[in-house]
Amino acid sequence: GREAPSDSNPDYRLFDGTRGLYSVLADCKAGSGIGTTLASSVSVKGNLYDGVTTAKGSIKTEGGQILIVKGQKITDMRLAKSANGYLVQPGARIEDILGVERVYAPSWMDNAAVDAILLVDRAYKHGGERNIRVRADFDTATNTDILLDETPRWGTLAVAKSAVAITLTEASE
Repeated sequence: GREAPSDSNPDYRLFDGTRGLYSVLADCKAGSGIGTTLASSVSVKGNLYDGVTTAKGSIKTEGGQILIVKGQKITDMRLAKSANGYLVQPGARIEDILGVERVYAPSWMDNAAVDAILLVDRAYKHGGERNIRVRADFDTATNTDILLDETPRWGTLAVAKSAVAITLTEASE
């Protein structure tokens, strides 16, 4: 799901969709082109359960679903209370409640522009060469021969309607 890095010297070749990895989030945010066929996005008023339930309606690909989510959203769901106590019973599996195979809350998701990404398992395909390709080059700055090691790799969503980005907004009281 990651986007291209925003530091001062990012290597955008890994994220441009032609020479490397193509972000699931980029497909989810796409306004035109192939990304709109592969993924979509939803904005939902409510909590994580509402968002995942709504997003499931946009998934058209068969297979197990995984949820990549901001850790705070899981915490909010576990701490939600009603007059009778916690809505999520202590010890309950979030995966079972949300109806997904796995839930991941990686640290990089904390800075993401969306709250969660629902993705069909194995819809993101990896490819490229397994072996290192070595080629000779000449460095004019140091007047020396150098060997460059390259391993062309790529990754992208490969199945139509297989991912949804979820943005949660506060429910009006």
